[in-house]
Amino acid sequence: MKRTNLMRLLTVVVTTAAVLWTGQVEAARRTTRKPDEKTGTVKKTRYLVVQIKDMTGNVSFEVIPSNSFRNREKQQREEYKSSVKQWTQAKAKARKAKEEFTDKKPLQPSMRKIGSTMRDAEQAKAVAQKYQERYEAMLEKKKKKAEKEDKNKEKPTVTKPEGEVVKPAETKPDDGDDPVNEGDVE
Repeated sequence: MKRTNLMRLLTVVVTTAAVLWTGQVEAARRTTRKPDEKTGTVKKTRYLVVQIKDMTGNVSFEVIPSNSFRNREKQQREEYKSSVKQWTQAKAKARKAKEEFTDKKPLQPSMRKIGSTMRDAEQAKAVAQKYQERYEAMLEKKKKKAEKEDKNKEKPTVTKPEGEVVKPAETKPDDGDDPVNEGDVE
């Protein structure tokens, strides 16, 4: 065979292999889910890990579908508005009756996305659990620190009489045994 015939044959073989291979790739990409009726595309549910602070100040970590995040946020705002309205009415009634009103105003709730969306709900639940444990550990650490500071405040302070001179700590003369500065010693 001539060289041009070999080149043509090689081109045909490579092209055929490429067509067959891309067909297999496309078949592997297809899913068995039915497409959305409106758009004609297949949508897979993705999940978010969300940090939620409610009106009492409690913080929790939950897993929700990513497409329901805005709805949940809106629902939380509406609940907050209604609870503030109820609180304001109760405060006005107490003021009118000249009673002491001790209820605290509800805190504004918040939602914060943690990380990016995840395909697997179980993976998202594991991440949420990890964040919940870290948060509880941080609260425990703060509680211990506050208790320690309270104990320090309870200890009596020692006052020194006026005129007493505090001597600075005595320093030893440098004997040249410092291993860090050995190269500098002559």
